[in-house]
Amino acid sequence: MAFKEVFVICIVFALVDRTFAVDADLKVSGLSIASPNPDVTTVVYNTDTNVNVVAMTLNVVNDGPDALTTETSNQYDLKMYLSDGDSLGDPQEVTTYVAADTSNFRYGPLSNGGSSFFLTSNFDLNYPSNLCPTHSHVCVKIEKQTNTYNDSDSSNDYQCLPFIKGAAGTAVGFTDCPSDPVPIEVNITSAPTFTYDQQENVTFQITIENQGGAEVEGSTSSIDSIAFSSVFLADTESVSASKKLDLTSSLSYQSSDVSANIDPWSETTYTGIGVSITVPSADCRSYNYFCVLFAPGNNATFSDTDSNNLICGELDTSYIGYVVCPDPTTVVVTTPAATTTTVTIATADTGEVGESDSGMVNIHVGAIVGITFAALIVGAVASLLVLYTVKKCIKAKQNKKNAVTALDDTEMKEPKRKGSKHPKDFE
Repeated sequence: MAFKEVFVICIVFALVDRTFAVDADLKVSGLSIASPNPDVTTVVYNTDTNVNVVAMTLNVVNDGPDALTTETSNQYDLKMYLSDGDSLGDPQEVTTYVAADTSNFRYGPLSNGGSSFFLTSNFDLNYPSNLCPTHSHVCVKIEKQTNTYNDSDSSNDYQCLPFIKGAAGTAVGFTDCPSDPVPIEVNITSAPTFTYDQQENVTFQITIENQGGAEVEGSTSSIDSIAFSSVFLADTESVSASKKLDLTSSLSYQSSDVSANIDPWSETTYTGIGVSITVPSADCRSYNYFCVLFAPGNNATFSDTDSNNLICGELDTSYIGYVVCPDPTTVVVTTPAATTTTVTIATADTGEVGESDSGMVNIHVGAIVGITFAALIVGAVASLLVLYTVKKCIKAKQNKKNAVTALDDTEMKEPKRKGSKHPKDFE
């Protein structure tokens, strides 16, 4: 068969394949792992360990509008993933899962509104410990294998269950991933304008995320679990900032303000925490951040990685507050060599928050006086030289005049030689 004929046949088959693709929106529904039992307070899935899943069930439903036709091979497959949430984020495949399908449901047919029931038994589920800070769910997803149908809605191609305690179909059970409460946001309530050297009593709210698989207990009247070891203003987002103003002594809150628990891989916002802030005029513009350092309370029983417990919010923003600093001050500096007068020209106060523009005019009086004195000396010397020159010229003229007069007198007294034209001819 010629190449041209083969090419034409391929195109025809491709067109036929696309022409006869049906619109069948397949989705996963009813995902459930009943064994091991997820509704227990003990650990079900130890990390880095193969845990046998005795029974997992799900349905593949056709939301139409067309029926899925019958083919001679799988039109779709089912894959399992660990995910960083219920939206199948950063999926990590569980390769030990293989969907059981002795009835070849994946070949079809599947009517509009119909469903296929899948039961898979005795496969291993291994949860890697390095995923503990992020991956909170196990998911099963439909993946197309042919072009025999068009899937109009990919958002329902999967279903996920969290690694928490709960009834079958709502959860899969606990892992042994430790808790790790991490502050992720801080805001000052009704953020004010902080004018230098004036105290502002404010309240702030802080959101803490549990990046782990165990619950973080809140505080009670007798148990101090959620606490804050430091609150400060700083020039950088660091507990070791070079410019730092400690506000911890003014911190004020009740156990009821921090009583809420934080579920595994969930977050909780605590509100009504009070603190007094006075931005000093000295180094006023150096304070760029409002920072809170979270710490487990004295009676806390949860696990915590303390390297990620600092949260800072930037000043001069609507969620922390704006700062008004003083205008630059006039500075006069005197040195033995010269006197320097510094004049500060400040722009008019526009009411805007931030650094005011200013112009600086430096007049070096010593230099001006020195230049003037030197000019006077040069002028005086020049005047003396002119007087000296004039006097010398007058004297020279006088001497010449005297000499001429003397010659005239000699000529009158002495006879001239014949042929002589100059007095020097006389011996």
